[in-house]
Amino acid sequence: MIFIIPGFLVSMLTFPGVILHEMAHKFFCDYYNITVFKVAYFRISSKAGHVTHEPIYDKDKETTVALAPFFINSLICMLFFIPYFLIYSFGTFFLWKISRLDVFLIWVGISCGLSAVPSETDLKHIPKDISGIYFFFRALSKGLNDLGFFGSMLWTFMLGCFCYMIAIVIGNIFY
Repeated sequence: MIFIIPGFLVSMLTFPGVILHEMAHKFFCDYYNITVFKVAYFRISSKAGHVTHEPIYDKDKETTVALAPFFINSLICMLFFIPYFLIYSFGTFFLWKISRLDVFLIWVGISCGLSAVPSETDLKHIPKDISGIYFFFRALSKGLNDLGFFGSMLWTFMLGCFCYMIAIVIGNIFY
């Protein structure tokens, strides 16, 4: 049996990540002096947000703007995860009293991870003949996007595992 979560419900649960996703597009448009015509940081629908900008004729700039949320959201997700994995790796997890702020920060981290994967529209802005490291990230993004929400969950899980590995290394160094 397949259970499908409606897009608007996913948008409502992950809105901090959606807003950050659109802010990443907007930031790199501004950085490259690309005129932005319209920004919708969040809407309650299956298409939660978008940035409309002028055409970009430089392949590297276009790819960077399209993949910006993949990097920015992933980084923010990891920044929110690492402190909690550090607590666990130092063996002090059982001493930790979970507060509302902790729950909020973990939710924001998960939300950012779930919103990191570029959308179909984002992927259309990446030239097919791109090479180098951009090719790798385009292929990874396309594969995760093809899996839908499961791909976003998989990516968030992978980020969590990476943060856990970092925490273990730090824990072994300082413990």
